Amino acid sequence: MTTKQSKPHKCEYCDSTKIIPMVNGSPVDPALESLVAQDKIYVRGSFQIVKGSVIWICADCHEGVQDEAYLYDESNSELMQAYEDAIKEAFENLEYLNESEIRKLEGRAFLRSLSQNYLSYGLFELEKSEESFWIKPSTGATHEYVTNSIIPMNYFGDMDDYLGEEGTKEFEVRINKEACVAVATRIAPGKIQVKRK
Repeated sequence: MTTKQSKPHKCEYCDSTKIIPMVNGSPVDPALESLVAQDKIYVRGSFQIVKGSVIWICADCHEGVQDEAYLYDESNSELMQAYEDAIKEAFENLEYLNESEIRKLEGRAFLRSLSQNYLSYGLFELEKSEESFWIKPSTGATHEYVTNSIIPMNYFGDMDDYLGEEGTKEFEVRINKEACVAVATRIAPGKIQVKRK
């Protein structure tokens, strides 16, 4: 980080400049749901924000900004003003999305964030079962996510919608801090393959 206090300018993990505020709440509210889908706000659920809490997160790789200069601190007026301004700006620029638009955006964000961890293997597959889906990188290792994990199972449906009737999409990802293009392809019912172009 090059700037202390106020709002961070860049993610230390992926170099993205899309740093957004974390807020308490639930995305069942239409406004919050649209803001979350557009990567303007991150909802942290029911956890209370107290001094020392992470309040900034990268919209691209979903890593929280852990630098102590940016942790919640009511005595830091410059930081709190920047945080409140970021939340206010998100709501002022709110664009309400319908369910279809939200699902497509969430599917795209999911693929982008997963690419941080798995596309460097060159290839991974996502396969859905009744209770979970799993990620299988080309190394042969299996990473399973069940319904109560931090990655909801319905994200698989979001990705399926995102691919649409054509069944394939290209999207930009960052691997080892370098931009590149990945291709997601539906190769069979319930199976999506993603690889670098």
